[in-house]
Amino acid sequence: MKFGKPVLHFCPSCNKPMKEKTIASYTSRGGLVFSDGYRTGRPRGTPDLAKCPNCGAIFFIHNLWAEKEMSNEEAMHTKDIERPETEDYLKAIEKGLAKNREEELQIREALWRSLNHEVRYDDDFTDEQMKIWEENNKALLPLVEAKYAEMQKAIENKSGSDDDDENDDEGQLINMLITIMELHRNMGMFEEAALTLEQIPDKRCWFRNCYRKKLHEKNRLPFELTNDEQEDE
Repeated sequence: MKFGKPVLHFCPSCNKPMKEKTIASYTSRGGLVFSDGYRTGRPRGTPDLAKCPNCGAIFFIHNLWAEKEMSNEEAMHTKDIERPETEDYLKAIEKGLAKNREEELQIREALWRSLNHEVRYDDDFTDEQMKIWEENNKALLPLVEAKYAEMQKAIENKSGSDDDDENDDEGQLINMLITIMELHRNMGMFEEAALTLEQIPDKRCWFRNCYRKKLHEKNRLPFELTNDEQEDE
């Protein structure tokens, strides 16, 4: 993994300086993959939806107007921008931080995965966590479906794209389709999840058998994906 130059920002709430960590390049090897798309072992730079290390304010980095690359000396004396936690995402929703559908999708998807972390390794949701998870899933699904439809239409209207662009677009579409499938399963919509599963190309659906097993079990919670060869053993 190679880090890029850190970037200086100023908090929109307290106006104190804070540092964005950037990743120039990395090689992904090994790690666990979960049904909601979360992967272990990946380097984590500063997320776009972030938290001030000085006052705790939540903001989108893409909405900050002042930034500059920092020297190593400056970086040593500036706090890293933090990654929000579950309570921060809930406050962001409550306060109406999102100003458009794309930002709401980003907040709710981050909340979804943050809540999933609570049960990722065989723990159970509390009653309150389950209520929040179910309400957020219900709000998140139509946002992802709308984004998927928009991207699908945009790709159909493209002309003269090179192969790399087409592969990137296809990958993004499939990732969103997997998210839609997972939200269907999380919401107990097992027939819809099964239909979506069949739309995913074999080259990207190495986990088809283990996913079918969870659907058959009526299991709604996130789980570690295994490849079909392992399931067949």
